[in-house]
Amino acid sequence: MWHFVDLTDAEKHTRRLILNKYGFIAQLSALSIILLVALWRWLLPSAFPRSQKPAPASASALSSSITNDALEMIPQSPGERERSPGSRNLGGENGDVRAGEEAVGLIAAEGEARGSTMGVDEAVREPEREKERYISKTGKVSAWLDGSIREGWKETRRQVLCIGLWGVWLGVLVFRETGDDYFHLTKRFAQVPVSLLPFHYLLGTPARLSPLPWLFRVPASASYNAYHRLYGALMLLLLFFHAIFYVNSYIQRGLGWAPFGLRTVILGLAMVGVLAVLAAMSMEEVRRSWRAGFSWVHVLGAGGVLGLLWFHVSHARWYVIEAGVVYAAGLWNRGMKWKN
Repeated sequence: MWHFVDLTDAEKHTRRLILNKYGFIAQLSALSIILLVALWRWLLPSAFPRSQKPAPASASALSSSITNDALEMIPQSPGERERSPGSRNLGGENGDVRAGEEAVGLIAAEGEARGSTMGVDEAVREPEREKERYISKTGKVSAWLDGSIREGWKETRRQVLCIGLWGVWLGVLVFRETGDDYFHLTKRFAQVPVSLLPFHYLLGTPARLSPLPWLFRVPASASYNAYHRLYGALMLLLLFFHAIFYVNSYIQRGLGWAPFGLRTVILGLAMVGVLAVLAAMSMEEVRRSWRAGFSWVHVLGAGGVLGLLWFHVSHARWYVIEAGVVYAAGLWNRGMKWKN
């Protein structure tokens, strides 16, 4: 069980190295998912090329051909017999008899062909039936996954499921190698989500500046705002635990209100507060009723989070620089849009 432990400077340094390691693992995990999805989208068509071989003739086509040939061998009337090129070689009634015998033979051959090709025809059709059944089943599942989790919401079950699985993985990264050190766990609640701040900003970047549509081979109009909002809520939850665990430590150690006057604590609580406001503004009802205000608050709040985090703790500044590059690109895009 986690409890307060006294660490030497060397042990604190080791803890910091472990914290940085799990921040790096979180970033590497996000990058790996992006690259794996991109590879899947780019390589899947070449991995399963369409066959250019002509399909074998079916029994129905073969039997139809034989039947037509057989019927053409039997003249329907003396007039047709005179006009038929083959009637000259058949010679009167004897010719009719021979024509009938040949027709009967061809019809018998049709029956044999039907029986012999039925197995081939079934073998050809069975994979197609399997494919149709698979598409039917997966189509129903896909339609359910693409359904909204709540009427009026844009987030789908698929998106919620993806972020939920991602949240489970982040939970693993939060708790691994924390031992019984209460403050190690507390710091990990912030280290993991903050390390992913650049990817969070990337999900909210306009499509024409984001590399994601090109990587995933989707139209440039594709939006990842739903994932941006869902991960934002997950990030806020982890940072909320980070703040609660610190406040609990102040209470447990009897420090009173003294820590709340420290610059680090003030900036940290302010950052969580800004994120909470952004999350509230991202709700569908608020976005729909106050679109212009939502955009301005979101842009200013995203920049404010970076500034607060920069001065909150020094070891988070590399993540701030990464997210700042993405944020600046988004500002440039908005500036060009306003200019035009």
